Amino acid sequence: MASYAGTLKAEILSIGDELLLGEIVDTNKPYIARLLVQQGISPAYFQTVGDDTGDIVAAFKLALSRAQIVIATGGLGPTDDDLTAVCVAEALGVPLEHREEVMDQMAARLKRPKEQFSASNRKQALVPRGAEVLRNDWGTAPGMRCETSDGRQIFLTAGVPREMKGLLGTWILPWLARRYPA
Repeated sequence: MASYAGTLKAEILSIGDELLLGEIVDTNKPYIARLLVQQGISPAYFQTVGDDTGDIVAAFKLALSRAQIVIATGGLGPTDDDLTAVCVAEALGVPLEHREEVMDQMAARLKRPKEQFSASNRKQALVPRGAEVLRNDWGTAPGMRCETSDGRQIFLTAGVPREMKGLLGTWILPWLARRYPA
């Protein structure tokens, strides 16, 4: 059995009705946990929450009350049940803001002019104020990093495993290694 000695506590938050209903197995959670342990960060808590605004906001508030690092997967896409960015903004008490860089990244990824995007695609360019956008080269939903006033970190990734792994390996783990060197 693996053990960890890290003093930094992390919470992994999996978002989506499909997880709660057993329609898909959450392979993201153990993958993220293993990599956090390798970096000396304790994956101390896990939560799975459905696509309900109140539940997602409450899950983020609980996670921030007990962990320095929160990594959430899911809920960043273009559909009506993709609510993660809205809920993080609410949990942090900040508004959403339009980020043109996300539109540019989607246009490049989809090889389509921004002007042809639907309202649902445009929704993906709304991010919590102050968030750092993490370019997603594996899909259209951008990853994000938000920092609270007391220095806690929230990382948001797509729920699709290939996209989550790309965002984690390219942006999140290197950022954590720089911020919290072992």
